[in-house]
Amino acid sequence: MKYSKYDVFDFVEDEYFQEWVKKPDEETDFFWKSFISNHTNKVEMIAKAREILLSVNFKKYEVQRDEQQEVFLKILSDNYSALHHQSQSNKSQTTKLKNFLRIEFKSIAAVILFFLLALVVFKQLNNKEVVSIKEHVVYIERTIPKGQKKLIKLSDGSEIKINSEAWVTFPEKFIGNKREVRLIGEAYFKVVSNPERPFIVTTGDISTKVLGTSFNVKYQKDRNSVQVAVETGKVEVRNLRSEGLEKSMTLQPSEMVVYNQETPELVKQPFQYEDVFGWKDGILILEEGNIQDISKVLERWYGVEFKIFGSKEVHYSGGRFVDATLEEVMQGLSFTSKFSYKINGEIVEINL
Repeated sequence: MKYSKYDVFDFVEDEYFQEWVKKPDEETDFFWKSFISNHTNKVEMIAKAREILLSVNFKKYEVQRDEQQEVFLKILSDNYSALHHQSQSNKSQTTKLKNFLRIEFKSIAAVILFFLLALVVFKQLNNKEVVSIKEHVVYIERTIPKGQKKLIKLSDGSEIKINSEAWVTFPEKFIGNKREVRLIGEAYFKVVSNPERPFIVTTGDISTKVLGTSFNVKYQKDRNSVQVAVETGKVEVRNLRSEGLEKSMTLQPSEMVVYNQETPELVKQPFQYEDVFGWKDGILILEEGNIQDISKVLERWYGVEFKIFGSKEVHYSGGRFVDATLEEVMQGLSFTSKFSYKINGEIVEINL
């Protein structure tokens, strides 16, 4: 990455860095915090670069009149010396100096401006009046393999229960005026209320903002589809890439919104509690379908691999299992769907 080779002034001149400092958004904020987390040797450089940009663009420092005069006279003295050296006794040099200053006024003004800006930055850096990066953010990533679920407690006391084959990233410690988490897959959130620091879950094109509540988010990256369901409290679901469509929607308890790439809009839908939240309590819901579809669900739930032999069509009408072992589920399936099976470690063989 080119940024790993940057010095302070490279960062100051970089447009993407300037955008983050001046008008940060979710994308730039996440990128630069992640970069800082992974390049701790650049923290001081980035802090200085931020100070310079913020000093020049956002903070005002009143330069004293005597300081202005000192800089101006220094510039005049340098230019005057170059002409005065030719003939100190010749009075016509005064006229030449005036003409020179008149012709070069714009250049001198530019130089003065540079010195004044440099003076402003220097004094502010010395006085430490500019906001700097006092802490760099360390991001933590968690990837949950098939057949497992994991409960994570965040620094603010909020909890995330992550379903199998899901990925989540979050700060080791929340800093600033918001708490942001990124998710691919499915997770259940139980958020500690803090009105001054909203909790935000970003999943693809969808951002879910809450103050204190419990809700479930399911994001299928391959289809760019998102499902958000509220158990308690209230959340705001926002479409980050809406084009003339509904940009946001507020959900109350027992409400769910669905978004997908094919019809990129937020749509409220009814749902059964266990169909959405059951997984976190060990409740396995198998919907109606063929044995191939059912096996994919079981692979993810138990962390196994299915091998199906035979061409007979087998249809399953659906079922509900609570804290059931793979053996118990396979017994139920084989009995109702009339097939035989064998479990060899992480391999399940089905003979139709």
